[in-house]
Formats: sequence, C-alpha cells, structure tokens
Amino acid sequence: MDKEILDLLPKVKECKQLCHLLHREVLAFDVSLQKPAPGAIGVPKVKVQVTNTSSGESIYLDSVDFMKNYSILKDEVVHLRHSIENGREYTAPDPHDPLTLLF
Repeated sequence: MDKEILDLLPKVKECKQLCHLLHREVLAFDVSLQKPAPGAIGVPKVKVQVTNTSSGESIYLDSVDFMKNYSILKDEVVHLRHSIENGREYTAPDPHDPLTLLF
C-alpha cells in the first residue's frame, strides 16, 4: 500500500499541473485511503480524491482508473504540443477534457 501511495503522489502532482496548463484549475487532487465497509474485514484501499472546487463535489477514483485517465490526459497534452509546434489545428475529443475524464 505504501508503494502504491508513493507511486501515485508524483502522478497526482503532475495531473494537477496538466489541468492547470489546460485551464481546468477547478479540479483538485489528493491521495487518500478508503476504509472497508463497516463490519467488513480488509485493508484500506488507496484512492485518488478528485474535487471540483467550483461545485464542492468530490469523487474517489481507484488508482487503476486514475492511472488510465492520467495517461489519456498526458497523451492529449502531447498531441496539443505537437500541433502547436507543427502549426496544425488539433481539437481534443470531448471525452478527453479533464473535467469529463477525471470527474
């Protein structure tokens, strides 16, 4: 569990920077632990808390789901950078907008 948290922390930080770069500063990220259901036996699960600061709503993503969406977001930023460098137009698909992808 500690390794999972340590692996997620820099990615969560970079995800925040990518959202800022894409003018989606309303999203805030934090790594948290989710306790098992009352009466259930088990260890806490590592989750990424995503908060929409404009609405105050939060969701918790499993680390696997966060990593998948984080990877898509990184790819979109690469596509945008390449289009700017090459003077070409590029529009990211709506499902890849950080607000849709991560919240």
